[in-house]
Amino acid sequence: MTDPVRSTLLLLGAVVACAATTSPEHAVLQSFPVGAHSAARYEVGFGECADARCPVEVRLADDHATLAREALDWPAVTTETYEADIDPISGVGDPLAPPKGTLWVAGEDESSLSVFARPVRLTAERNGLLVDEAAGFDHVKRRHYLFVERDGSLARVWTGSEGQGPVLTTTAVRGSADGTRDEIVYFDQVRFPFGDAVDELTVTSLRWDAAQAKLSQSPASGIYAVVFGPFADVNAARNVAAEHPECFAEFSILPSERFVSLPAGSAVLAAVTAAERNATETLSRVGKCATAQRGKVLEVR
Repeated sequence: MTDPVRSTLLLLGAVVACAATTSPEHAVLQSFPVGAHSAARYEVGFGECADARCPVEVRLADDHATLAREALDWPAVTTETYEADIDPISGVGDPLAPPKGTLWVAGEDESSLSVFARPVRLTAERNGLLVDEAAGFDHVKRRHYLFVERDGSLARVWTGSEGQGPVLTTTAVRGSADGTRDEIVYFDQVRFPFGDAVDELTVTSLRWDAAQAKLSQSPASGIYAVVFGPFADVNAARNVAAEHPECFAEFSILPSERFVSLPAGSAVLAAVTAAERNATETLSRVGKCATAQRGKVLEVR
Protein backbone atom coordinates (compact mmCIF):
# COMPACT_ATOMS: atom_id res chain seq x y z
CA MET A 1 0.00 0.00 0.00
CA THR A 2 1.47 3.35 -1.01
CA ASP A 3 1.83 5.89 1.79
CA PRO A 4 1.16 9.34 0.25
CA VAL A 5 2.19 11.13 3.44
CA ARG A 6 5.57 9.42 3.43
CA SER A 7 6.05 10.10 -0.29
CA THR A 8 5.28 13.79 0.02
CA LEU A 9 7.41 14.30 3.13
CA LEU A 10 10.44 12.50 1.70
CA LEU A 11 10.22 14.41 -1.57
CA LEU A 12 10.08 17.67 0.35
CA GLY A 13 12.93 16.50 2.52
CA ALA A 14 15.04 15.78 -0.56
CA VAL A 15 14.47 19.34 -1.76
CA VAL A 16 15.47 21.03 1.49
CA ALA A 17 18.17 18.56 2.53
CA CYS A 18 21.82 19.42 2.47
CA ALA A 19 23.84 18.26 -0.50
CA ALA A 20 24.63 14.57 -0.33
CA THR A 21 28.05 13.62 0.92
CA THR A 22 29.90 10.33 0.76
CA SER A 23 31.13 9.03 4.10
CA PRO A 24 34.19 6.78 3.81
CA GLU A 25 33.78 3.29 5.19
CA HIS A 26 34.42 3.30 8.96
CA ALA A 27 33.88 7.09 9.06
CA VAL A 28 31.93 8.49 12.01
CA LEU A 29 28.60 10.17 11.35
CA GLN A 30 28.00 11.08 15.00
CA SER A 31 29.49 10.43 18.43
CA PHE A 32 28.08 10.66 21.96
CA PRO A 33 29.71 10.39 25.41
CA VAL A 34 29.28 7.21 27.42
CA GLY A 35 29.29 9.14 30.69
CA ALA A 36 30.89 11.70 32.94
CA HIS A 37 33.56 9.34 34.25
CA SER A 38 34.35 7.43 31.08
CA ALA A 39 36.82 8.23 28.31
CA ALA A 40 34.82 6.08 25.91
CA ARG A 41 32.22 7.27 23.45
CA TYR A 42 29.50 5.79 21.26
CA GLU A 43 29.97 6.25 17.52
CA VAL A 44 27.56 5.74 14.63
CA GLY A 45 28.97 5.16 11.15
CA PHE A 46 29.30 2.76 8.25
CA GLY A 47 31.22 -0.48 8.17
CA GLU A 48 32.87 -2.03 5.14
CA CYS A 49 30.56 -2.35 2.13
CA ALA A 50 30.16 -5.65 0.26
CA ASP A 51 27.75 -6.43 -2.59
CA ALA A 52 25.96 -3.07 -2.21
CA ARG A 53 25.37 -3.71 1.49
CA CYS A 54 26.95 -1.13 3.78
CA PRO A 55 26.36 -2.01 7.43
CA VAL A 56 25.36 0.78 9.79
CA GLU A 57 27.49 0.30 12.87
CA VAL A 58 27.36 1.39 16.49
CA ARG A 59 30.85 1.40 17.98
CA LEU A 60 32.38 1.85 21.37
CA ALA A 61 35.65 3.77 21.05
CA ASP A 62 38.14 5.93 22.89
CA ASP A 63 40.92 8.19 21.63
CA HIS A 64 43.17 5.20 20.95
CA ALA A 65 41.05 2.44 19.45
CA THR A 66 37.67 1.01 18.57
CA LEU A 67 36.79 -1.19 21.54
CA ALA A 68 33.69 -2.91 20.16
CA ARG A 69 31.27 -2.67 17.27
CA GLU A 70 27.86 -4.03 16.34
CA ALA A 71 25.96 -3.71 13.08
CA LEU A 72 22.32 -2.69 13.02
CA ASP A 73 19.95 -5.19 11.43
CA TRP A 74 19.33 -3.18 8.27
CA PRO A 75 22.27 -2.10 6.07
CA ALA A 76 22.33 0.81 3.62
CA VAL A 77 23.02 0.40 -0.10
CA THR A 78 25.51 3.27 -0.13
CA THR A 79 27.59 5.43 2.18
CA GLU A 80 26.38 8.55 0.39
CA THR A 81 24.14 10.38 2.86
CA TYR A 82 22.19 13.57 3.25
CA GLU A 83 20.50 15.21 6.22
CA ALA A 84 16.70 15.40 6.24
CA ASP A 85 13.97 16.69 8.50
CA ILE A 86 12.35 14.24 10.88
CA ASP A 87 8.91 13.30 9.57
CA PRO A 88 6.04 11.42 11.27
CA ILE A 89 6.92 8.19 9.45
CA SER A 90 10.58 7.99 10.47
CA GLY A 91 9.81 6.50 13.90
CA VAL A 92 11.78 9.14 15.76
CA GLY A 93 10.54 10.99 18.83
CA ASP A 94 7.21 11.79 20.39
CA PRO A 95 4.29 11.42 17.94
CA LEU A 96 3.41 15.09 18.45
CA ALA A 97 6.87 16.61 18.99
CA PRO A 98 9.91 15.27 17.08
CA PRO A 99 13.27 15.86 18.78
CA LYS A 100 16.11 18.02 17.59
CA GLY A 101 18.97 16.28 15.87
CA THR A 102 20.22 14.92 12.56
CA LEU A 103 18.30 12.35 10.54
CA TRP A 104 20.77 10.69 8.17
CA VAL A 105 19.37 9.22 4.93
CA ALA A 106 21.16 6.91 2.51
CA GLY A 107 19.72 5.52 -0.72
CA GLU A 108 16.58 6.41 -2.64
CA ASP A 109 12.99 5.22 -2.93
CA GLU A 110 12.51 1.64 -1.68
CA SER A 111 16.26 1.34 -0.99
CA SER A 112 16.29 4.38 1.29
CA LEU A 113 17.38 3.99 4.90
CA SER A 114 17.21 6.67 7.59
CA VAL A 115 19.14 6.57 10.86
CA PHE A 116 18.72 8.73 13.96
CA ALA A 117 20.78 8.42 17.14
CA ARG A 118 20.58 10.12 20.54
CA PRO A 119 21.94 9.53 24.03
CA VAL A 120 19.71 8.29 26.86
CA ARG A 121 20.61 8.91 30.51
CA LEU A 122 20.61 5.49 32.18
CA THR A 123 21.78 7.04 35.46
CA ALA A 124 23.10 10.44 36.48
CA GLU A 125 26.59 9.41 35.32
CA ARG A 126 25.99 6.88 32.56
CA ASN A 127 24.45 7.09 29.09
CA GLY A 128 23.08 4.56 26.65
CA LEU A 129 22.55 5.10 22.92
CA LEU A 130 19.11 4.91 21.30
CA VAL A 131 19.12 4.39 17.52
CA ASP A 132 16.11 4.40 15.17
CA GLU A 133 16.14 3.00 11.62
CA ALA A 134 13.44 3.38 8.96
CA ALA A 135 13.66 1.50 5.67
CA GLY A 136 11.71 1.80 2.43
CA PHE A 137 9.53 4.42 0.78
CA ASP A 138 6.03 3.16 -0.06
CA HIS A 139 6.21 0.34 2.49
CA VAL A 140 8.16 1.83 5.37
CA LYS A 141 9.23 -0.26 8.33
CA ARG A 142 11.01 0.91 11.48
CA ARG A 143 13.35 -0.73 13.98
CA HIS A 144 14.70 0.66 17.24
CA TYR A 145 17.76 -0.25 19.33
CA LEU A 146 19.21 0.58 22.73
CA PHE A 147 22.94 0.02 23.28
CA VAL A 148 24.87 0.29 26.54
CA GLU A 149 28.53 0.09 27.46
CA ARG A 150 29.13 -2.96 29.63
CA ASP A 151 32.57 -3.80 31.04
CA GLY A 152 34.39 -2.12 28.18
CA SER A 153 32.26 -3.77 25.52
CA LEU A 154 29.02 -2.95 23.71
CA ALA A 155 25.68 -4.61 24.48
CA ARG A 156 22.41 -4.33 22.59
CA VAL A 157 19.88 -4.52 25.42
CA TRP A 158 16.67 -3.86 23.51
CA THR A 159 15.28 -4.04 19.99
CA GLY A 160 11.87 -2.72 19.03
CA SER A 161 10.61 -4.50 15.89
CA GLU A 162 7.41 -3.88 13.99
CA GLY A 163 4.92 -6.58 13.08
CA GLN A 164 3.26 -7.02 9.72
CA GLY A 165 0.51 -4.71 8.51
CA PRO A 166 -0.14 -0.97 8.91
CA VAL A 167 2.07 -0.56 11.99
CA LEU A 168 3.73 2.67 13.11
CA THR A 169 6.24 2.66 15.97
CA THR A 170 8.20 5.53 17.44
CA THR A 171 10.42 6.22 20.46
CA ALA A 172 10.19 9.25 22.73
CA VAL A 173 12.67 10.11 25.49
CA ARG A 174 11.50 11.97 28.57
CA GLY A 175 13.48 12.89 31.65
CA SER A 176 12.74 12.04 35.25
CA ALA A 177 11.48 14.74 37.59
CA ASP A 178 14.91 15.07 39.23
CA GLY A 179 16.72 15.15 35.89
CA THR A 180 19.00 12.21 36.72
CA ARG A 181 17.76 9.66 34.18
CA ASP A 182 15.63 9.18 31.10
CA GLU A 183 12.72 6.96 30.25
CA ILE A 184 12.14 5.63 26.73
CA VAL A 185 8.46 5.67 25.78
CA TYR A 186 7.77 3.21 22.98
CA PHE A 187 4.59 3.86 20.97
CA ASP A 188 3.30 0.91 18.93
CA GLN A 189 0.24 1.73 16.83
CA VAL A 190 -1.74 -0.25 14.27
CA ARG A 191 -3.70 2.10 12.01
CA PHE A 192 -6.22 0.42 9.73
CA PRO A 193 -6.78 2.52 6.57
CA PHE A 194 -10.32 1.20 6.11
CA GLY A 195 -12.87 -1.16 7.65
CA ASP A 196 -14.85 -1.20 10.87
CA ALA A 197 -12.10 -2.13 13.34
CA VAL A 198 -10.69 0.43 15.75
CA ASP A 199 -6.95 1.05 15.64
CA GLU A 200 -4.63 -0.47 18.24
CA LEU A 201 -2.28 1.30 20.65
CA THR A 202 0.33 -0.07 23.03
CA VAL A 203 2.65 2.27 24.96
CA THR A 204 5.59 0.78 26.85
CA SER A 205 7.95 2.39 29.34
CA LEU A 206 11.62 1.34 29.20
CA ARG A 207 13.83 2.27 32.17
CA TRP A 208 17.31 1.21 33.19
CA ASP A 209 17.41 -0.68 36.48
CA ALA A 210 20.83 0.23 37.87
CA ALA A 211 20.63 -2.25 40.76
CA GLN A 212 19.94 -5.16 38.41
CA ALA A 213 22.03 -3.71 35.54
CA LYS A 214 19.25 -4.41 33.05
CA LEU A 215 16.40 -2.76 31.22
CA SER A 216 12.94 -2.95 32.77
CA GLN A 217 9.71 -2.73 30.77
CA SER A 218 6.21 -1.90 31.94
CA PRO A 219 3.02 -0.27 30.63
CA ALA A 220 3.66 3.46 30.36
CA SER A 221 1.81 5.94 32.54
CA GLY A 222 1.41 9.68 32.10
CA ILE A 223 0.39 9.31 28.44
CA TYR A 224 -1.97 11.96 27.08
CA ALA A 225 -4.02 12.41 23.94
CA VAL A 226 -5.84 15.06 21.97
CA VAL A 227 -9.30 13.54 21.64
CA PHE A 228 -12.15 14.47 19.30
CA GLY A 229 -15.49 12.74 19.70
CA PRO A 230 -16.92 10.44 20.83
CA PHE A 231 -18.51 9.27 17.58
CA ALA A 232 -21.15 6.62 17.13
CA ASP A 233 -18.78 4.20 15.42
CA VAL A 234 -15.52 3.87 13.52
CA ASN A 235 -17.02 4.94 10.20
CA ALA A 236 -18.38 8.17 11.71
CA ALA A 237 -14.92 8.99 13.08
CA ARG A 238 -13.29 8.05 9.77
CA ASN A 239 -15.65 10.37 7.88
CA VAL A 240 -14.69 13.33 10.06
CA ALA A 241 -10.99 12.62 9.54
CA ALA A 242 -11.55 12.33 5.78
CA GLU A 243 -13.27 15.73 5.70
CA HIS A 244 -10.18 17.34 7.31
CA PRO A 245 -7.14 15.26 6.25
CA GLU A 246 -4.79 18.17 6.90
CA CYS A 247 -6.02 18.37 10.50
CA PHE A 248 -6.11 14.71 11.53
CA ALA A 249 -3.06 13.17 9.85
CA GLU A 250 -1.53 12.26 13.25
CA PHE A 251 -4.76 10.79 14.65
CA SER A 252 -5.84 7.20 15.21
CA ILE A 253 -9.34 5.87 15.73
CA LEU A 254 -9.44 4.34 19.20
CA PRO A 255 -12.15 2.98 21.51
CA SER A 256 -13.48 5.57 23.94
CA GLU A 257 -12.80 3.36 26.98
CA ARG A 258 -9.05 3.93 26.51
CA PHE A 259 -9.45 7.45 27.91
CA VAL A 260 -10.09 8.74 31.39
CA SER A 261 -13.62 10.15 31.88
CA LEU A 262 -15.08 8.77 28.62
CA PRO A 263 -17.74 6.03 28.70
CA ALA A 264 -17.20 2.81 26.78
CA GLY A 265 -18.86 1.91 23.50
CA SER A 266 -17.85 4.72 21.15
CA ALA A 267 -14.97 5.63 18.85
CA VAL A 268 -12.78 8.72 19.06
CA LEU A 269 -10.09 10.41 17.00
CA ALA A 270 -7.00 10.56 19.17
CA ALA A 271 -3.37 11.69 18.83
CA VAL A 272 -1.15 10.42 21.64
CA THR A 273 1.91 11.94 23.29
CA ALA A 274 4.27 11.47 26.24
CA ALA A 275 3.87 15.10 27.37
CA GLU A 276 0.63 16.88 28.26
CA ARG A 277 1.95 20.19 26.88
CA ASN A 278 2.28 18.60 23.41
CA ALA A 279 -1.37 17.59 23.55
CA THR A 280 -2.44 21.08 24.61
CA GLU A 281 -0.52 22.69 21.75
CA THR A 282 -1.92 20.22 19.22
CA LEU A 283 -5.46 20.77 20.46
CA SER A 284 -5.09 24.49 19.84
CA ARG A 285 -3.74 23.93 16.32
CA VAL A 286 -6.32 21.34 15.27
CA GLY A 287 -9.15 23.36 16.82
CA LYS A 288 -8.32 26.19 14.42
CA CYS A 289 -8.19 23.75 11.51
CA ALA A 290 -11.35 21.71 12.10
CA THR A 291 -13.51 24.47 13.54
CA ALA A 292 -16.72 22.40 13.60
CA GLN A 293 -15.19 19.79 15.90
CA ARG A 294 -14.61 20.14 19.62
CA GLY A 295 -11.68 18.38 21.23
CA LYS A 296 -10.16 17.90 24.65
CA VAL A 297 -6.96 16.67 26.29
CA LEU A 298 -7.41 13.40 28.19
CA GLU A 299 -5.11 10.91 29.88
CA VAL A 300 -4.78 7.49 28.25
CA ARG A 301 -5.77 4.48 30.37
